[in-house]
Amino acid sequence: MSGRRALRSLVRKEVLDLLRDPKILVGMILLPTILYPVIGLATRASMSAAEKAALTTPVAVLDLDRSRESAVVVAALRAAGTVLEIASPEDAVREALSLGAGALIEIPEGLGEALRSGKSVPVRVTVFFEKGGFSSVMFTGRLSGALDAASQALASTLVAELGVPDPQAVLDPLQVSYSSVFRGQVLDVPPDAVAGAISGQATMLPMVASFVLIFAMQIAATSIAVEKEEKTLETLLTLPVSRRSILLAKLSGSAVVATLGSVGVIAGLVYYMKMVILTGAEGPAAELGLLGPREVVALGVALVTANMLALTLATVLAAF
Repeated sequence: MSGRRALRSLVRKEVLDLLRDPKILVGMILLPTILYPVIGLATRASMSAAEKAALTTPVAVLDLDRSRESAVVVAALRAAGTVLEIASPEDAVREALSLGAGALIEIPEGLGEALRSGKSVPVRVTVFFEKGGFSSVMFTGRLSGALDAASQALASTLVAELGVPDPQAVLDPLQVSYSSVFRGQVLDVPPDAVAGAISGQATMLPMVASFVLIFAMQIAATSIAVEKEEKTLETLLTLPVSRRSILLAKLSGSAVVATLGSVGVIAGLVYYMKMVILTGAEGPAAELGLLGPREVVALGVALVTANMLALTLATVLAAF
């Protein structure tokens, strides 16, 4: 048997032996391919339900001022969602909780008079994290946006009373319009969104690569240990094949399986990122966190190369 035919036969044997092992076939190839999409679908469903719950959660308002200015605040909050007005300050928190509100906003007495005299007034906001989960986080963000809108509406009203024809020109004189160049495309999105997408990729991708490498090294070491235990390695050494060919066949077989595992991980990861990132995103912002063709190829090459190095090291160490 020629050296090349022997090497091909040994590589085929190693690949088939590795793929027959359920720990490798299921744990390294099938599981990542299936697990990431399942997690992505579950996360997307959870986030969609949380977003819907955050949009329908009411806000309780205790208006102790009953002035024109406080009415502007309540109207702005009502424009952002459901508002439940509480009449009595006694046990206001308990009443807000019993009504199913996500937060209680207390407008103090004398708000309008203080604002007309040029003084700011603190407004107490109590947020209820009784439910927990994504819905509470999303509700907090929606509440902050509603309070900012209420503050803006109140400021516009006060400036308009001074006779300014366009209050917005005074309150926000610089109308900044952001655009970002990302992957050769000009997107009408703020740079914070692009930075967040890049940060998310930089955090998640090394974790996935580390998981694949650790698992691949364990598989290679286990494969060698099983062969030593079953005396198949000694049988290979008695064949008229050079030890270099045997080692090269083992490394090549491990590399083929590592490549299959890397393809499975990349496919599952791309689908996972698509499911999670596209939740609630629209327009150009929906594609910021997705991996482009170049990124997928680069990630694949990096995973395959790292897997080969890790499998080589694990195979050599396990042979002793």
